Amino acid sequence: MSIGAAQLNRLSLLVQRLLDAEFLLEEEGAALLAESDAACRCFGAGEAEATRRHIERLAQLTAALVETNALARADGQAVLQFADGLLHPRADGKP
Repeated sequence: MSIGAAQLNRLSLLVQRLLDAEFLLEEEGAALLAESDAACRCFGAGEAEATRRHIERLAQLTAALVETNALARADGQAVLQFADGLLHPRADGKP
């Protein structure tokens, strides 16, 4: 899977769903949303490396939340797997 607008929107939606379901405290969710929004803005500006950095940061923050039990592993897994698919696309292009 390569990074595109639809994929970034899906990543943002995954983060928003965590917040809507109240799986995260507001400040923790805000940090994830900020990285997701920044990735979308950078993508729109044609800044591929900055887009990747923000996705990486979102994944790091999510992993830290899971590691500290601030976010259940099952709840963070979808975000982590999707971000990993964007950052490390398969050779056949499949997710």
